[in-house]
Amino acid sequence: MANLTHSETFVITNRYEAIDTMSITPQKVWKGDDAAEFTSERYSDITFQLQRKIGNGEWMPYEYSADTSTVTLSADNSVVTHGTVSEWNAATWQTEDRPTTIWTNTAISGLPKFFVQNEGEGMYNMYPCYYRFVEVQAENQSIPSGAEIFDSKTGVGEYKITSSSVMSDTGTYSITNTFEKK
Repeated sequence: MANLTHSETFVITNRYEAIDTMSITPQKVWKGDDAAEFTSERYSDITFQLQRKIGNGEWMPYEYSADTSTVTLSADNSVVTHGTVSEWNAATWQTEDRPTTIWTNTAISGLPKFFVQNEGEGMYNMYPCYYRFVEVQAENQSIPSGAEIFDSKTGVGEYKITSSSVMSDTGTYSITNTFEKK
């Protein structure tokens, strides 16, 4: 530490550096329920909750805008595409094409890539931020935290939930619901 006398001047310059940000696009993939007999099984909307994990911490809801951490996807507010996906059927030892419907919503941008923690005395640590979506509601029905399966709309079948992960600067985070008849 420098010893100052009455005739010395000490200049301290503070500099602001913006934190890098990223975007994430929520996407819902419906698989296995496009057959005419199952069209009434699909919910009209699904609510995702955006969660953030700092470093090796725990996943927590992340309020990205106006005190909200959720986004609701539906055929009415998303870009809807139809296609097929090839899957291996272990019972028949063949690949099968399964129809899919995909709802892609607007990207959520401005998500910080790092969390800066002030350690005092001019010291700080930067921790990477990770983001994901989890399904929390199908129409007005709550989906329990950590659920891997939930009933279809009329209960004729169930949906298995699988998720992708996004660790790139920008990307799409997909949650797939695969329908299976009971």
